[in-house]
Amino acid sequence: MAVNRYWKEKGARNDQPVIHTVSSAGHTLKKQCSSKGFTLLEMIIVVTIISILFLLTVPNIQKVLGIVDKKGCDALVKVVDSSIIQYRLEYDQDPGGVGDLINAGLLTEDQTKCDDNRTIGIYNGQASAN
Repeated sequence: MAVNRYWKEKGARNDQPVIHTVSSAGHTLKKQCSSKGFTLLEMIIVVTIISILFLLTVPNIQKVLGIVDKKGCDALVKVVDSSIIQYRLEYDQDPGGVGDLINAGLLTEDQTKCDDNRTIGIYNGQASAN
């Protein structure tokens, strides 16, 4: 059984498909194959690599989002502390709660709530998140 393979016909350009000729027991078969594209194995490897990268980055993103929420809440506590100082300077007394700061126009309602569902209150003259 003789098998002859011609990977390229004489004079074929690079962008033309490759023609394979297989000769066996007096029968000649021609099969036209496109040299463009990826094999199934290559696609599986690429999808596997992308999946692994995705699995490695998702927990890291969640961790970063948790840190951002905590730092955002800490920043809001500092804003409320600054508003307490400003209230003392304007009214010569401590505010009774964040409601006094909101009524004085020093804070908004949104500035008294953190993204992680904690609320900011005034305890012993200082702001803290609970």
